Amino acid sequence: GFDYKRDLDDVLASFTPTGNFFVVRGRFDWKKLESFAKQSGGSCYDKLCHMPGSVPARRISFLPLADGVMGLAVSTEDLAASQLLHPGTQRPIGVPSQPLWLSIPGSALNRTASNIPGAAFFTQAMTGVDEVILTIGANGPNFAARLEAQCRTSQDAANVTGQLKAFTSVFKTAMEREKKKPDPKDLSSVLTAGQFRQSDRMVYGEWTLQKSFLDNLAGM
Repeated sequence: GFDYKRDLDDVLASFTPTGNFFVVRGRFDWKKLESFAKQSGGSCYDKLCHMPGSVPARRISFLPLADGVMGLAVSTEDLAASQLLHPGTQRPIGVPSQPLWLSIPGSALNRTASNIPGAAFFTQAMTGVDEVILTIGANGPNFAARLEAQCRTSQDAANVTGQLKAFTSVFKTAMEREKKKPDPKDLSSVLTAGQFRQSDRMVYGEWTLQKSFLDNLAGM
């Protein structure tokens, strides 16, 4: 009974070594969701439901946190969603104005990049980085993906900027060698158009995204 295009308002997700945790705001038919969990081989107790995922090590659990707010976890533990009822150690995050954003501590870059299309491209360059913020938002008739990387020193920032520019140049050269025409729906074409600059310990990057690229990405 849940249609994300109609019923979903906001998602806050945290990807950790012990599992992926989500706080979701929207409109939920809890009775239908509980019935679905039970029909899928799971069970519910005191509003907390759990069910098997697509592989044995992936267990799905969920519960209401407030009116119109769901806590959901994908973990090896059946009751992992119950952790969302208890506050833990918080990492201070400056929330960007763009509707889609991702904050990644430097220590988790390689692990997180495996879940993001094209992210391996820039994580190789991210040495000496304390935090990376990626955002996607409207930019005129198109969209823009922006990168802000806070480095430990200005020299680290210069190195990261140089590496990102070098990787972009490699993509451009490869496309030219293969005589491949730019395609706004293709990730390689998007990456070749990246622009980067440095300001002291900060590195900034920007890529233009057309709606056709996002539609193609959502359909993967």
